[in-house]
Amino acid sequence: MLDLVSNTAAHAPSEAWPEIRKRIEAGALAVFVSYARMPLEQYFDDPSFYVAVQGIKGLPLAARRVKRLQPGAWLKTPHKLDKFGITPAYGLVPKQPEVWEALADMPVNGEQPDATVPFILARRYGLGTVIVMGDRVAVRPVQLMENFLQMYTPSSTNVQ
Repeated sequence: MLDLVSNTAAHAPSEAWPEIRKRIEAGALAVFVSYARMPLEQYFDDPSFYVAVQGIKGLPLAARRVKRLQPGAWLKTPHKLDKFGITPAYGLVPKQPEVWEALADMPVNGEQPDATVPFILARRYGLGTVIVMGDRVAVRPVQLMENFLQMYTPSSTNVQ
């Protein structure tokens, strides 16, 4: 089961969120994609879901490349995803990074070449998983979602 939540769909009525949370807890994969900060801590009624956005500084387009990819099946199964293009114009900064897994990092400051920030985050929620990413992740989106489904859902029989 895959639930895609875009920056506009994330504004679902507040009465819908208990059902969305229930589906994720039961094993759904929820992918939140936005070009701005989403109030995930409100959607999940949990302060550990707070994720700020941090804009990049002093980086020309050519320097906006992936700095680190967390090794794992999310990059290989069933599709090999080794060609990431330009990274988003901002990164994701979780208030409680210990509850999130940073799947991909990028440079954040042209004056500090070693400074990085995640642009794809993942975390468990019950039996399901929540993925948060910027709206300009330059990789094959359908294949990326299929890899997330393969890795982050309890079994392929849950895929609808």
